[in-house]
This record gives sequence, structure tokens and C-alpha cells, in this order.
Amino acid sequence: MSTEEQMKERRREYARQSYQRRKQYFKDYYRNHKERMDDLAKRHILGYRKRLVDLLGGKCARCGFSDYRALQIDHKNGGGRKETLVRGNIQMYLRYLKSPEEAKLHLQVLCANCNWIKRVENKEVKHK
Repeated sequence: MSTEEQMKERRREYARQSYQRRKQYFKDYYRNHKERMDDLAKRHILGYRKRLVDLLGGKCARCGFSDYRALQIDHKNGGGRKETLVRGNIQMYLRYLKSPEEAKLHLQVLCANCNWIKRVENKEVKHK
């Protein structure tokens, strides 16, 4: 093996070990500060959600209800559950906050009652 190849191999090994050390550090940090980290994540999620609701008008698209606590972000053509499972809420919020036109095209704000009525009307709810 030439000197250059040996150097490349050493760099790869160092990078791999460094990655493992960083990964373990963050795992340990999260474990030791779980409550604080969860609180930070929750605040970020709520902030993104609030910004997205405001971007979409801040009130129910059907009845005009505007109490933020009962407003929900709805996918106009369904499929929101699937997107949330694939991307997660934070990624979905960030995606639509980065492209407001796309958000307005695919999303709407509905109050909890209107959202359930829409889901029943569109047969998005499976009855047992």
C-alpha cells in the first residue's frame, strides 16, 4: 500500500471513529437532558405550527372560528396522515413555511369540528 493510500485509509478510519464518538455524545446528552430537550422541541413545533396557521389565514376556512387552540391544519385533498408518517410534523411545517404558495395550494385551516365533518363527508374516517 502506498503512503497516499495509507493516509486516505487513516482519514476514513478517523472520520468513522469521530462520527461514532459524536453520535454517542449526542445520545448521552439527550439522555441526561431529556426533559429540557423535549421542552425545546415542543416549543419549536408549536412555533412552526402557529406560523403556518397564521400563513394560512389564522381562522377556520369553513366557519371562521379563530381560537388557535382548536384550529387544525388540514390537507385539502386528504393524505395528511401519510405525509406526517413519512416526514413528521416538523419537516412538514418547515416544508410549507419555506414555500407559502404550495402551502396555500395544499393546506387549509379548519376548526376541530369542521375538520371532522369534512373527514366524514369525504369518507376519510374508517368506522368500526
